[in-house]
Amino acid sequence: MKKRLLGFAVLVMVVFSLTSLSFAYDVTVKNDEVAEYVKVTLYISKVNNVEFSTLFIPKGGSVTFNTGGWCPSGLKGYAEAIGLAKTLESTNMYGHNSAFVAVCSGSSWKICRKHGTGALNDNDFGFCKQ
Repeated sequence: MKKRLLGFAVLVMVVFSLTSLSFAYDVTVKNDEVAEYVKVTLYISKVNNVEFSTLFIPKGGSVTFNTGGWCPSGLKGYAEAIGLAKTLESTNMYGHNSAFVAVCSGSSWKICRKHGTGALNDNDFGFCKQ
């Protein structure tokens, strides 16, 4: 009886370990030659939206946030281009500039020009879903 109970406990631990690994969400952000560098902050949903991590991306680089089991909810950031630091247009995980919404899946984004063609202003750059 003790061996069966111990075997069952080990089986439950293995199943829970595999389950937690299957709920790891990766969010990748690329800076394809758009800005000299980009500072990106990923938000996750707990009871409310909280800052998960902030990373810097050099020109031509990319970063991947691994949220573990936490569902990503939005991205914010700053970009420096032509010596000017500008706020990026924030986005939720559906790709909209609105309230952050948790989406329990991985996603890929690139920094892109969202508005304007001339002088740089805040929110001219943002996140484009790939």
